[in-house]
Amino acid sequence: MASNMEQSDVKIFREHSPYIQLLSKIPSRVHRGMVGYDLNLTCIAVHPKFLALGTNAGLVYWYDRGQDILQRLWCSNRRIPITKVCLVETVDLMLAVGNQDGCVTIFQIPRPLDKTIHPPLLRQTSESLTGANGEGLELFTIPGLHTKPIKALAWSKNGMKLFSGDDMGQVSLTEIDFVARTTSSIPLCKEGFRITQLSYSKPYLMISTTERSVVIDTAKSDLEPLVVGERLRKVYGPYGGIIWPSTSKSVNLMAVRPKNTFYAASVSKDQCKVDSTILLESSLKRPHLDIPLINPMVFTHDIGIEDDIHLLEPLLHEDGVSTYFVGYNANILHIIDPKKPMVLASCSSLRGILDLSTCSGSGSDKINHDEIFILEGPRSVVRLSLAPDPFHAELLDTTVNPLGTDETEGVGLESVGPNLASMTDSVVSKLPYFGANSLAASAGSAISNFGGKLFSSPSTEPDVEEAQEIRSDLEDDKKDLESLFGDDNDDESGGYRGSFQTLSLQLVSPDPDSSNSPISTEPDPQKEKSLLDKLKIGSYFSPTKPEGDSSEPVKDEVKVVLCLEPLSGSQYWQSFNFIEPYISRVEVHGQQIMAICANSTLYEGILDHDKIHWKKLSYEASDISVSDNGAIIWTVCNGKAYSMEDPMQNDFVEITSQAKWVRVTDKFGVVLKLDGTLDIYLDIHKPTLLLQRSERLKFDGHISSLSVVENLMTVVSNGFLYLRSGLSASNNALGTSWTLARNLKVQVEHVTLYSNASRQKMLVTTTDNEVYFCQGDLANKDFNPQWIQISVYGCSIDIDESLKVSMSNSMIVVADPASGAGVISQEMVSGSYWETIQFDQIKSRIKEIQANGIFELEGVLWVVMFSLKPNVNELFFTKFHDQSLHQVPLPRELDCPITSIAASPEACWLLSSKGDIFIRTDIRPILPEGADWLKLDMTQLVGTTKLEHIAMGTDVIWALDSNGQVWLRLGSVGPNEVIPAWVALEDSDLKLARIASSSSIHMVWAIDTDQRVVVREGIYPDFRHGAAWTHVDGVERVVDIIASHAYIWVLTQDGSFFRRSGITEANVRGEFWEMVSLHSHTLTSVSVTVCDKPFALDKRGRIIALNDVEICLSD
Repeated sequence: MASNMEQSDVKIFREHSPYIQLLSKIPSRVHRGMVGYDLNLTCIAVHPKFLALGTNAGLVYWYDRGQDILQRLWCSNRRIPITKVCLVETVDLMLAVGNQDGCVTIFQIPRPLDKTIHPPLLRQTSESLTGANGEGLELFTIPGLHTKPIKALAWSKNGMKLFSGDDMGQVSLTEIDFVARTTSSIPLCKEGFRITQLSYSKPYLMISTTERSVVIDTAKSDLEPLVVGERLRKVYGPYGGIIWPSTSKSVNLMAVRPKNTFYAASVSKDQCKVDSTILLESSLKRPHLDIPLINPMVFTHDIGIEDDIHLLEPLLHEDGVSTYFVGYNANILHIIDPKKPMVLASCSSLRGILDLSTCSGSGSDKINHDEIFILEGPRSVVRLSLAPDPFHAELLDTTVNPLGTDETEGVGLESVGPNLASMTDSVVSKLPYFGANSLAASAGSAISNFGGKLFSSPSTEPDVEEAQEIRSDLEDDKKDLESLFGDDNDDESGGYRGSFQTLSLQLVSPDPDSSNSPISTEPDPQKEKSLLDKLKIGSYFSPTKPEGDSSEPVKDEVKVVLCLEPLSGSQYWQSFNFIEPYISRVEVHGQQIMAICANSTLYEGILDHDKIHWKKLSYEASDISVSDNGAIIWTVCNGKAYSMEDPMQNDFVEITSQAKWVRVTDKFGVVLKLDGTLDIYLDIHKPTLLLQRSERLKFDGHISSLSVVENLMTVVSNGFLYLRSGLSASNNALGTSWTLARNLKVQVEHVTLYSNASRQKMLVTTTDNEVYFCQGDLANKDFNPQWIQISVYGCSIDIDESLKVSMSNSMIVVADPASGAGVISQEMVSGSYWETIQFDQIKSRIKEIQANGIFELEGVLWVVMFSLKPNVNELFFTKFHDQSLHQVPLPRELDCPITSIAASPEACWLLSSKGDIFIRTDIRPILPEGADWLKLDMTQLVGTTKLEHIAMGTDVIWALDSNGQVWLRLGSVGPNEVIPAWVALEDSDLKLARIASSSSIHMVWAIDTDQRVVVREGIYPDFRHGAAWTHVDGVERVVDIIASHAYIWVLTQDGSFFRRSGITEANVRGEFWEMVSLHSHTLTSVSVTVCDKPFALDKRGRIIALNDVEICLSD
């Protein structure tokens, strides 16, 4: 295009088509374990062939516009939202990503891309992006460079320098060595206010803050900033500025000022001169063009001088010179000609501007025009340009599926594209300048939205909720079209062939006692065709069944098959999704899963190895229960309890009204009434006697959960679990009396039972969303149950609603109600329970325990006790499974308390409060407690502050002194004639309080003085010092930290006990925190063996051990 763009050219600068092919590929929600939340887009960066989209989930979506491929790029911390992305093209594509924690990640992406990552909707093992030369994607992570959210990024043209600015005014420089594949970073300058925009043109960097704009010469050692303009802004605000290339020797820049004023300046040598002041106040008042959108906001933003332009982006043309700019704020954007000066066009009908990026292509890139990409909202991307996107046009040509193949009737969509395009062009071309009537814009919006839905590709993942939303949207669009083209089709229901076709589930009357014949409304093809004829579409759609329909059911019912996916680190648990979220009840029977979702919608799932076949049932229910043999089904609908006599014919018999819940066994059924009474029904196999034989049972208290098996009923009230045994269909229907569950010291939320011969199995969930299991003769009042906490992998306790749990003889299902996510364990589950180790001589004098000296069944547990003498301690040991403690004589030189003890199966170190270290000698398999003590020579540390904490690895000692300084000692951890040297790690602002080291050399973790957890990154066999400390969020107020071979364990101030899972050499931070077990709120000290077995000290001074068990559900 020409280098000068006239106002008539701007008239065709508009949105040509919605970016539905991209947004349809991005999932609407993301899950952390079982916790789901909305996936929102936060920032955008543009290239003629690619798009980069930052999210609030710690990942960047990389979109290949030409190949229509969406890929995921994960940053090092997957839980921190992305705040800024910046892209530059060199030999490779360099993508910089800044997050809310101040961490900067750089992706070096080769081009062209011959190998791609799987689309994000499929959970696959992550692959690296690979170029034609065989080299893969390079990832550089720069933690600790900033401590506040990244607000601005800027690349040099060659991609070797990256500038970053944060929320506190810190600007840093990162240089990339492509040959050595390393980065080096330094702080560049510190402004006192938030960075709003960075712009770089060698060698000048323009820095804009909420206070001022400055320029620095990065080639000089003296980075004295040159202020743009002699006067500071009178008003603080998020104003930016840019540098743009020019043909002159000087560097031109444009700085934004309050009240839509700009400084056009130039920089040469040591001067920054303001050449002119541009005032756009009068230009904004004059009529100018309004850029049309396909789906504009109904009420446009009024453009006034009070709506200051905040940031600028250049529009680059073929000659490489920026002639025009895009100025924008959070609501409105303007295309500005700074030479005249004037506003050429504005777009005031956007719903918002979260971020904006511009680019210009060339003939080789198949795009020879400028583009403006706007992140309008968390789920909306708008492209403005002078011409349609050729990539988008090609995708529409290749992805539209014909609705029919009968050529004689003109069935198909061959004519849809040209007709819709011509109609849209004719409408949009008649749009007036800004401020005129918006009726035509609404018409263009309705037509284009309808066309966008027609052209959208069918989803590969069936989604009932999405399908209903699409149908609703189409009906709204149809009403818009009716207002334009007539109202002769008022009674028609629109249809959509796509993702909803795979969910053509039958809809029948919701009331079980109403007519059993399903209802439906026959479509009127003539009326359906009348609307589509006005759009010049050569076929019509078959409408979907409306809500409340009770005619003939759909004969070709399609079931939805969803696959189970294994969970990382879990041997038994698999994840899956229910058809809809907001699950109110889950009932499991054999291989069958019944789920009640929103609006009493009922789904049946049949488990088939690694798949679940879901089907929507033809009746609704607010509660459901299935007998053990599967022959009897009871439901509740609209406050009435029903018994389904024939599941094949949906024949219901009403039992009673005012019903809340129902539970049924093979011999009797129970109905919980709204008034809290329990009605027990007998002869449930005989409908004529069902209502004649019943007993009423009263419970003093509010019932929040109910479960029944043969001979046993359980209820939950005010967090307590009550059992009632002796229920019988023949004699004593009401059973004996209510008893409180034994050995269960948690707040119970939900209970579910299953009976297998003479053994009953029980699952309970707590208010903390922990899951516990017990089995045995639970109906026996003298039975003493052993409660086992089930390790539910992928299930987080940090969700808003209580988990829904159910079990059968072959599986356990756990559901997160709000997100619709679930996990399932078939046949087997693993769990754990605490066992008390009895020592008569303890008498609550234990100060600390150390279990790292135990490996499998060998070694000793060291126990430090308070002595009856002042200012001294006593040391004991016990062998594994030995029920007695043996005292160990302490060193003679030790005349003060023991501060810290560190151990391994081959060594034991004591640290005294004076900073002296004593090493246990002659530790061997036949003498695991050792023979004597040797005082360590501390000459090297004389004159320094004393050590206060030590941790032991396989061949390394980590230590902390009183100033929080970290020391490292490499070499043998046993007595040695050659004394290894102590090495001080580099000084850091981070002060540590405790440190932990594992037998796995890459696992070194610590707690800082703020009680936060940190991990040492970059530890390798030939570089044991590591690179840097990085915070790991998820737990707070941590008082102790322990390392075993595979996990990191932490104890918090309130006594909670967590472990960090998923730690590997490639991912030293791990994946997630898990709360460990039942006594987690009563622990005062913890320690873990090398083989990951925890020991703990509870508040009563007892030593307890955590035992792992495997449970077979069919036993």
